[in-house]
Amino acid sequence: MARLTINPKLFNLEDDIYTAIVKKTSRRRSQKGNLVLTVTYKITEGDFQNVHVSDNLTITEESLWKLNATYKALTGDDLPEGEMDEEELADILEEALKEAGPVSIVVKHELFEGERRARVTVKGEA
Repeated sequence: MARLTINPKLFNLEDDIYTAIVKKTSRRRSQKGNLVLTVTYKITEGDFQNVHVSDNLTITEESLWKLNATYKALTGDDLPEGEMDEEELADILEEALKEAGPVSIVVKHELFEGERRARVTVKGEA
């Protein structure tokens, strides 16, 4: 059985820029049926080292601006031009995420339906 160390300080991740690595990605469907790519980042430096934060990338036409910004931060390029289905776009993003080395992420908290949640944005390679 794994032993866990509970440190309440780590539950209060501060709004800041962190160096992180992509720990894992997974896919699921939202309640509306949209494909969601969940990216889990592991902070690699500072007081919050080893803390994991997640970002949900919803694969829709309305979110192409965020998907392109994430892809561009990782690769330096815009998403490939042309038509593709949501699974193909998720594949492209997932490949870029898996190939990324350490990245800079911005963590900013906001209230969503009365709950404090972290919003994560990739800024580029660290």
